[in-house]
Amino acid sequence: MPKLLSEQSIIVALVLTIIFVAHPAQALTGDLDCNGKVDFSDFFLFSDNFNSSSETTPLVGDFDANGSVDFSDFFVFSDNFGKEEAVGPECGQTDSTPTATEQAATTDFYAPQVFANILAATRTIAWTPLTGSLSDRARLSLGVEGTQDLLVIDDSESTYAATLTIDPGMTAATTHSNDALLKAMFKLIEVGIDTYMMVSSKHANYAVDLATINGIQTLVMRDYRSFYLDTATAGFLTFSFTTSGSTTTIAASGRHAYDASVGGFVVDASWTTLNVAIDGSSAILTTEVGTAFSVFSLYLPTLDQEIPSDFNPTQVARVSNAELQATADGTDRLSVEIKNVLPAYKEQVATVGPDAATAIAANAILTTIDSTLAAEGSALRYPVAFYTTVRDNMLTRKVLVSDNYDTVLDQRSIPYVYFTNETGTDGLHHPFMVIASYNVTEGMTHLWDVPRPPGDGTQGTSYPEQNVTRNAGSQGYFAKIPMKDYGEVAVLTENTMVNDLASDAPGAPDFSHLNYASTSATGIAIDGVLVYPTLNNTLEFATAGGELSSVGIHSGRGMGVHYHADSHSATASGLNLYNAADYIAQNHPPIITFGFDGVAGYGKYIDTESAGATQALDEWGGHEHGVYAYHYHAENIAATAVTQGPDGSSFSYTAHLLPPKGAWRGRINDIPSFWAGTVPAYGGRPGVYQGIGER
Repeated sequence: MPKLLSEQSIIVALVLTIIFVAHPAQALTGDLDCNGKVDFSDFFLFSDNFNSSSETTPLVGDFDANGSVDFSDFFVFSDNFGKEEAVGPECGQTDSTPTATEQAATTDFYAPQVFANILAATRTIAWTPLTGSLSDRARLSLGVEGTQDLLVIDDSESTYAATLTIDPGMTAATTHSNDALLKAMFKLIEVGIDTYMMVSSKHANYAVDLATINGIQTLVMRDYRSFYLDTATAGFLTFSFTTSGSTTTIAASGRHAYDASVGGFVVDASWTTLNVAIDGSSAILTTEVGTAFSVFSLYLPTLDQEIPSDFNPTQVARVSNAELQATADGTDRLSVEIKNVLPAYKEQVATVGPDAATAIAANAILTTIDSTLAAEGSALRYPVAFYTTVRDNMLTRKVLVSDNYDTVLDQRSIPYVYFTNETGTDGLHHPFMVIASYNVTEGMTHLWDVPRPPGDGTQGTSYPEQNVTRNAGSQGYFAKIPMKDYGEVAVLTENTMVNDLASDAPGAPDFSHLNYASTSATGIAIDGVLVYPTLNNTLEFATAGGELSSVGIHSGRGMGVHYHADSHSATASGLNLYNAADYIAQNHPPIITFGFDGVAGYGKYIDTESAGATQALDEWGGHEHGVYAYHYHAENIAATAVTQGPDGSSFSYTAHLLPPKGAWRGRINDIPSFWAGTVPAYGGRPGVYQGIGER
């Protein structure tokens, strides 16, 4: 949400946007949406009506009932800003069929928590000793024997990717933030028989290395695989673990150093094995053995980040193919293209991320769009409040882990969301919500864990010969979501497809609601990452072949990530695109995706009391109720996967579908510039409907 404005800024905002809307009375003066508090959602409703007047019709924001919304009302509103009260009977409807305007004003459109909130959230866990042998990709926490201390990373350090430090008494408590638990967890990556490098579970690009600090060889975390690694110092240690009962000693048995001449890491032949020990708050390397601070206790992971069985039902083994190397030239495509935004939309993109001035400009054009469509006998697909909610949420999202190849921490993952209102060749307006996204997640992708990632597709080779995608780079998309209500199709093939999965596969197409779908993206998620159909290009569920990580994504041949499945309903880990916490005190699942047909996608129903929960989803995965209009939902269906073995064994599992699951229900034939060749127009050179002028 934007920061609280000064009185002068708010007054300017109020004068800039004018709209006439009716609204019921509220219990708390200023609580225009009747949610029990006076906040920015009320401010936008109030500002939309500033300067309105009427002698007969009740006005939103006319607190002194003088027939106009003016500065005297503003001062009443500002006096109550931030107050909360229980919603009283004044917020009830006397008419059992409220008007669409009343519904739009009181409906709680909301989006999932951003990853910063997920990291800050706490949970209660158990500290369970790890017993048995270690293995590749095992996750663990390292405790100092005889204490309740844990080795954790400090990612606020700027000299290295992160420092390693001791968190005293951490295992004495069982309630911690997700961030603290991730910082205390490491993943082992096997580089030799029973020899592992240790990678941060939070930052996949950081591995344990050493630096000489005050003359002592001290363990630190270095970036070893991103575009930004320091070629002069990059390296990582390899470790061997010796366990006796409940205690373990750790030795740094080798080191790999970056060699610019070969463009990769080579073994340091001069390395001599050293032991890991604790020195005060630091982990160091020493020749000493058996000291009190060189013995460790290992703990099982406190957060479940493993791939769920439904994402690999046939237990495909992790392939040993070489990794396809990500590349980048340092060009920020979004920053380059945004300079060419047409003058009519410049004010919406003057500043990256949340900003009071750009919010004012966006609200002003939303008002114009709403009135323009009404004058042409059309309408927005969803209320204005829906689009402002989406914009506000998207612009607050930041990259908070080092996982992607060429992003930096605290980078805005969606720097701009703006609205255009261009006229088509039909003489009518065709407004779009434009989402300028780097197509990167805010949190962990876990691409290294994917059993069978996509291959590079090198012509003349088969999969066993190909490099596979275990990393991802940022992209730069101007995804345009149509805001005009073009209606919905009545039959599957009413939408004209330039290309579709069924026709692209060998044999005569047998169309279904899953395969009459784009061969590329079908939409975009609330975090700015593309959404692909549930099926892959062989018309199998992407989850069936072990192609996805625990968060329902993988990286394609172009090294960009995209979703194929709903991870929340598969893992409930609390670290997904949306989570159980997002449902608390809400009457409907959260907004999670948008189809390129303009239809919104919401989370899976988990409560039969939620609005619309008793209304069945159609074959497209959608339904219509109240002010939500027609929309999609995530859903689960029973599926069967068949192994590739000679016996053709089959396994029953659940397919977790992320909307849009396949075919679009929204009418696409009347959406201008919908296609760019054989795929929807979200990539490539943006055009006038993205508000981009000719260069």
